[in-house]
Amino acid sequence: MSLFLTLSGLRFSVTGKHHFNDIGPAIVICNHNSLIDVPLSTPFLPRANKTIAKKSFIYVPIFGWIYQFGSVIVDRKNDHSRKTSFDNMKRVLDSGLDHFMMVHLN
Repeated sequence: MSLFLTLSGLRFSVTGKHHFNDIGPAIVICNHNSLIDVPLSTPFLPRANKTIAKKSFIYVPIFGWIYQFGSVIVDRKNDHSRKTSFDNMKRVLDSGLDHFMMVHLN
């Protein structure tokens, strides 16, 4: 996402990182006030993270390729995809990544 943000030319500032001080594993859920909240928040979380995210975003030029590379993708309309994405995220967590971001878009 840092690459995407650099290429997009967006200017922004980051506040609130102190909320993550001295906490253990965490699930961060974006409320999607904007479609840019995930690309803006993901690279600035203070620890390693992995996103579980909606399949339709992989078709967005440039962003989709980057998004697909760093996320566990789920097709919410497909039962098999939902189960597979859950299993994939469990593998990510079992591999030592103990923080992840869950993304849910309506």
